[in-house]
Amino acid sequence: MAARQRIGDSSGASPRRKQQPAAMVVDYVFAFKLPTNPEKLAAVTAAGSEPFDDNDTDEERGAKYRTLFLQEVRAAGIRVELSQGPINDDGTSQLLFYKVEVPFEQLAFEADRLKVMMPLQGAGPKIQAHVSHVLPECIRSCISPNVPEELDRYSDVFSVERITMFDGHEHKDTFFRPALRSFLAFNILNNIPFSSNMHTDVGLDRLVNQHAFCAHYPLHENSPSQQSSEYMTLQHEWASWGAWFKKQPLDQIRDYFGEKVSFYFAFLGHYTKWMMLAALAGIFTVAVSPTVANKVDTDELCSSNLVLCSACSTCDQQNLKENCGAYKFGQYFDNPITIFFAVFLNIWGTCLIEFWKR
Repeated sequence: MAARQRIGDSSGASPRRKQQPAAMVVDYVFAFKLPTNPEKLAAVTAAGSEPFDDNDTDEERGAKYRTLFLQEVRAAGIRVELSQGPINDDGTSQLLFYKVEVPFEQLAFEADRLKVMMPLQGAGPKIQAHVSHVLPECIRSCISPNVPEELDRYSDVFSVERITMFDGHEHKDTFFRPALRSFLAFNILNNIPFSSNMHTDVGLDRLVNQHAFCAHYPLHENSPSQQSSEYMTLQHEWASWGAWFKKQPLDQIRDYFGEKVSFYFAFLGHYTKWMMLAALAGIFTVAVSPTVANKVDTDELCSSNLVLCSACSTCDQQNLKENCGAYKFGQYFDNPITIFFAVFLNIWGTCLIEFWKR
């Protein structure tokens, strides 16, 4: 996913003083390839009607769908801007992008329709202290990520009529978390029809299948080049080799990537911590295995002069003591203490799941 950016007026200076349009917050992007015959396609779709013909090529049909879809998007009050893609060596561009900004009012109504849970104003419940709070202050400051701590608040189903009850309602740009804003924008655009048949001709993936666009994707909140962006914060405090020993900033991961991704990394961190306990138990088992192995059997085998019967009439005979090394190695895993290690793993696996539930 690229980075959500603010785009101002790039039309250049004007001799007359005109009111500059507000900066655009790009929520979603549609990409399509430059037509092979732009003049013909422009003539076909200029009227904005729906003159589909059986003789239309996939490119012409896709251009008609694209025109009708963008008309419906603009009619819904959603801001759309056309932007050129990367410039080739010959000065041309093979890709064009439609950048879309969904107004806050539509995002709010969509959140109301989907019954999204949002944090309320005021203090929330008291959360039980984390086990790391018993550590000394110097250790806690070392393993804690350098991110702002989010307050715990009560949540309720979002309602446009009760928007003043929710935390941060006065800041429209940051009221919805980046992941939630992208999710709401996708749902709004995904339900806009691109023909008169509103039951079948709907959905962004269907637009791609109809060759109207070659790709569609949401954008993040800020540009990665901004040091204050959430992208850069997560990159330095989480997705970095130097932060492997720190606690994961799960709240920031949830805000940026969504709840599913946050839960995935929460479980991954929980599982890794518990795997360290199992690894220590395994190392201890292997370390003490030679001391509990049956040395009598080992000495007898390694000093034996017995000769094993050959497996076939043409096979060479083998001395029993030639298997001494393999037998000693096998006792690292086949000894009485491995029984206790197996019992430990059963208890460890049960505790892993139960503590994750907590």
